[in-house]
Amino acid sequence: MKSDLLKEMGYLSKLLNTEWKRSGEPVQAVRMDCKQGEEVLSRLLEIIQEKKRRMQDDMTLRQSFDLSHDSYVLLRLSNKFMTAKSVAEITGSKLAVWLDREEYQAYQKIMQ
Repeated sequence: MKSDLLKEMGYLSKLLNTEWKRSGEPVQAVRMDCKQGEEVLSRLLEIIQEKKRRMQDDMTLRQSFDLSHDSYVLLRLSNKFMTAKSVAEITGSKLAVWLDREEYQAYQKIMQ
């Protein structure tokens, strides 16, 4: 019985992780120069490292899933900023990133 429950929880976790990797419908564009983009990426790296340290702590299942979800949102956000920064450097233009609702909320928290 316990073994079946663990298998089901593992399956649920894999499904959620797959879903969290996908970005949602873009709702907001963020534009900035490359220097500001580097600052955002630096701040994202700090936050991701802090979340990684928190994963070592004892936590409830809910806290674990919340932390995992937040981490996936931050990883999507950093992926988008790294890609946009590379494009902006090549083209000599400003950085432009389209964010979904979750990514935009995370971006706003970072910029506070």
